[in-house]
Amino acid sequence: MRKQNETRHSFCDSKGSCTCHAEPVRPRSGQAEVKHPRGEGILRSAQNDKTPQDPKDPLFSNRVGLVLWLVAAGLLAACQKVDHAITTAAFEVAVSSPTPIVQVAVTQPPLLPTNTPPNPATATSTLLNAGVPESTESKIDLLALKATHTPSPTATPTPGPDVVLITDEPIFVGGDVRLQGWSPNGRYLAYFEYTEEQLAASPVDIPGTAQGTFTFYDAVTEQKCQRYALDGRFPYEGPEYGFRFTWLANGDLLIFTEDGQAIQTNDPCGQEENLTAFFPEPIRSVGFYLNDQLLLLTGTSAYWLYNVENHNIYPIAEITPDLFNNLVPSPGGTYIGVTLAGNYAGNRSPIGGTRVVDVVTGQIVARYDWEPANALDGTFGGPVWLNENEMIITFSLDKGPFFMTVDGEVRPLLPFFGLEFTGEPFLPYADVYVEPDSGHYHILLTDWGWSEEKMPPQVYHSDTDLVETLENLEGDVFLMPGGIMENPREDSTYLIRSITDVGAAWERPLPCAPPWQIPDSTYFTRTPGSNCIDIFAWPDCERMAAFQLDWAAEDGSYLNAGLSPDNHWLVIVPVNKHGRGQALFVIPLPEMEEGSSS
Repeated sequence: MRKQNETRHSFCDSKGSCTCHAEPVRPRSGQAEVKHPRGEGILRSAQNDKTPQDPKDPLFSNRVGLVLWLVAAGLLAACQKVDHAITTAAFEVAVSSPTPIVQVAVTQPPLLPTNTPPNPATATSTLLNAGVPESTESKIDLLALKATHTPSPTATPTPGPDVVLITDEPIFVGGDVRLQGWSPNGRYLAYFEYTEEQLAASPVDIPGTAQGTFTFYDAVTEQKCQRYALDGRFPYEGPEYGFRFTWLANGDLLIFTEDGQAIQTNDPCGQEENLTAFFPEPIRSVGFYLNDQLLLLTGTSAYWLYNVENHNIYPIAEITPDLFNNLVPSPGGTYIGVTLAGNYAGNRSPIGGTRVVDVVTGQIVARYDWEPANALDGTFGGPVWLNENEMIITFSLDKGPFFMTVDGEVRPLLPFFGLEFTGEPFLPYADVYVEPDSGHYHILLTDWGWSEEKMPPQVYHSDTDLVETLENLEGDVFLMPGGIMENPREDSTYLIRSITDVGAAWERPLPCAPPWQIPDSTYFTRTPGSNCIDIFAWPDCERMAAFQLDWAAEDGSYLNAGLSPDNHWLVIVPVNKHGRGQALFVIPLPEMEEGSSS
């Protein structure tokens, strides 16, 4: 068995000559344990969760695979050119996140790329007087801003150390792998493994329809734990969706099994406490933390608020669990904004809407009905919280986007842009970014309608009460963590600009981090080839390490790779052209020091 203080691999020189030896892994000191991100909801609001996901990804295939599966096949085909990059970004979020993600707030459906990105020499931002104008038909151009320079040249990452050949054996080889995340301390990796026999027993060849085996892998002892009977399948409708476990603030594991048991333990498959008697009904999935103690759970008939300290549990009134409902906590955890899916089967009755829940009582304190476009409106419609008292509903068929307070006050959003809602074919969509320190918000307004005379994208800035019109663009734009991104070029490159700065120039993003992902940790991975993994430091884009996996890759396959929360372990999943994870590697890493690469 491999020793815990060494990594078995080979160093390869530039001529391809490799020498195998064991490199001692230096002990790590002075590193604080990763704390549970309390108060950061799993069902995150739009400004906090912008990563596009891929239905082929092992972790996100359940929720987001379903969303994309329901979208027209033509739209999926249009997105294939960026599949690999998007899958890699999604995977890195998955394996580095200590908190299971129950639902992902996808803020924009995949739209058909139209052409090339805007030419920064001609793309124009027209500044408008914002606020609520006296007449929604008039617009006054105050200033025309043109980008004054071409995009910055593509940055070249700092040359890294010699490539390390990984010859470790995988901990699993089989039909598929779906990662479920790390424990906060970076010791336990949760995942479903699927044998070829389990996949063959599935009635259809669709992700999420095979049984699978739920597994905890202890990276320290190299032991697997498969005690807990969790189903590797996920539903396409109804309430039974989501992760059945979470890591509590004290580091304990809380898990709800298929047979209705509730288990808490500080050692998976070790000594445990049975908490089943505290819960009125079986729990189907675990949601987000609202504060240090209060956790949202989904039962068979209701949403529940559970105090992890004293085991007090009480239901959220009136709202029946549904896969397409979108529950988003307010920034301070005082309220939950709920976008109801409504009746998406055909007659749109009830039409859906938004509810505000007081988490102290579980009672609805504000409600407003609006018409969703389809089943996915629980995601596309928000809500996005601006502060503890107000949120934005980003998309509706009968109201357009609008503001709503926790007191139930509703006001239209379009007058801030000098517009009024006229209905189809004009279908405005509001994407929102809130500055975490100042609370200023910025709204990217785009037209999802099918009129040939579409409204050009516009940006409202609350700090200056001004509106920019993004003119002379040749494609659709999206709000990403890195800013406003224009659709990829034919060569799959992108242009991006700041959403907070008025008249910001379009530039090329750093090659080490795509615009749909800003790393939330010191180190992150990229997979530049079918068997290569680079580790970069953020935000300097310094390459800290480079690896090559000794694995016979199939044609059309690629690697997903990511780091544990403590950066001690590298996780690698080779994925075939059908989106199935063929194997799972967990590789111990030597300590990385910035500035050490050559």
